[in-house]
Amino acid sequence: MIKSLDVTTLRELYWSAKRAVFRIELLQSYDWPDEADRIAEWRATGSVTPSTDPQWQETADQISDGCTNTLLHVIDLPLNDYLRYEFAAYQANNLATGQDVRIALRSSHPGLAEIPSEFALFDDTLVWYRYNMETGVKLGWELDDDPATLAQCQHYRDLAVANSVPLLQFIDDTKDDPHQT
Repeated sequence: MIKSLDVTTLRELYWSAKRAVFRIELLQSYDWPDEADRIAEWRATGSVTPSTDPQWQETADQISDGCTNTLLHVIDLPLNDYLRYEFAAYQANNLATGQDVRIALRSSHPGLAEIPSEFALFDDTLVWYRYNMETGVKLGWELDDDPATLAQCQHYRDLAVANSVPLLQFIDDTKDDPHQT
């Protein structure tokens, strides 16, 4: 059964995870109003100042307590400006917490194009992240407790991880190739 989640319940799921947090992103850009200043900073300087939001320390603490945390972004080439900004933001915040940020090229495996929507796994709990796929505007979250759907998303996770590389390796591998970036 699928049921809508509010942000408070989503955060409770996130922070109650003990073994593993896994989130997959599929869009090439997002429209998050709270990013406007950070994108402007990146355009002006080429970097992003680390956020002071306490969530980053909470993430670092959760990881240091033994909970793995992976953010995997499935992308297309060439990179657009939003992805370049996001890579800088990942370096400023996500990597500093100890999060495993990984990049997978959608073209690297046909199964990556079949992933139906963004999702997160909090231990063995599945949450769908819903976006307007045209605009990147967040529509909300849904909890899905169907065991078959959970198994399918675990398969998608394993497929994406197997066809991904760590963010810094991806950046290094593509930095000199004008067709990639």
